This record gives sequence, structure tokens and C-alpha cells, in this order.
Amino acid sequence: MKEAFHSMIELRRSVRRFRPEPVKSEVLAKLVDAARLCPSAANKQALIFIAVNDPELARKIFETQKFAAYLAGAGQPQPGEEPTAHILLAQDKNLAIAETVRDVGAAVQTILMGACAYGLGATCLRSFDRPRAAQILDLPEQYEPDSVIALGVPAEAPKVILMKDGDVKYWRDETGQHFVPKRAFEDVCFLNGCNKAWN
Repeated sequence: MKEAFHSMIELRRSVRRFRPEPVKSEVLAKLVDAARLCPSAANKQALIFIAVNDPELARKIFETQKFAAYLAGAGQPQPGEEPTAHILLAQDKNLAIAETVRDVGAAVQTILMGACAYGLGATCLRSFDRPRAAQILDLPEQYEPDSVIALGVPAEAPKVILMKDGDVKYWRDETGQHFVPKRAFEDVCFLNGCNKAWN
């Protein structure tokens, strides 16, 4: 199980191209329920989760989103590659505190890992038209849209590569293969003190 967990961490990448296949409501329910159970600052539990798999609503939510700025337009899913489901995370203004932003991170990662476990691709977006998304989903004024996760059956498999020269920009080669640079283990992971080698 330990090996499977680490393999899934490596497998889970931000997917931005999807197959035109539906995501079942039962799977979305499992994902948002897992997020509901995440750690919460002061146990405020200030997040709500709105799952969308209705094709027309999914299309409208997709139209509010901007994908992969580093790819200068090439990161936006093309017709037939759009996500078929979304999960909007919103903060309840009556419950949220400054630390609620950390709750968002925990919930997002849980949903992303859960999606991977169910064979789905997903990516978290904060670049979207929040007022429009709120309008589409009939969000009451007390809820502030924070993030949206686009989901679907993946049509690509991004690969992790070792970062070179501090360049954080992900890219695609001439075949369309997506590469994601990551910093080296020894550059960011230390044992028993900062800048102490792991041995």
C-alpha cells in the first residue's frame, strides 16, 4: 500500500485534455465526501463543494476557465477535449477565517488524489470568472468561489522531469507530450536541519 500511494503521487499530474465521457455522480459524491472530511482550521468547516456533471452546466463552467498560462493558449482544451465535470470550492463568509485558505489546499489535494484513484484526470484552477460561475450555479451571496477543479477521463498523461536551471515552466513537445519540471529531492528535502543532506 505504501508503494501504491507513492506511485499515485507521481502519477497524479494536472490533466488539461479530456475524453468526451461522463463522470458518474456517484464518483463525484465520493470525491466531495472525502474533501468534507479533510482537516479544517479551528474546525470551522467553512467550505462547500458543488459538483457539476450536467453537460450543459459543465460547458458553461468550462467557458469561465483559463487553463495553463505558460502554454500561451495551447493549454486550453480544444473542442472535444473539455472537462465533463467540475467541482467548485467556495468559502462560507459567515464561517471562514484567514486560515481557511489552508483548508482549501487540503481539500483540493484530496479531490485530485481521489480523482486519480478513480482513473480520472483533473486540474485545479483559480483563473476563472468567479462572478459568472457563481451565477451559473445559483451561489448565494454568503459563499465566495475560491477554486474550481476540472475533471474527466484523461486524454493525456503529463510526465514529471527534473528541473533545469530553475525553469519552472511546464511545456509540450512537438508530439503534444506535456512535461512538468520539478525541483530535485536534494534541493528541497533535508533531514535533521535545513541544508543537511539526506543520508
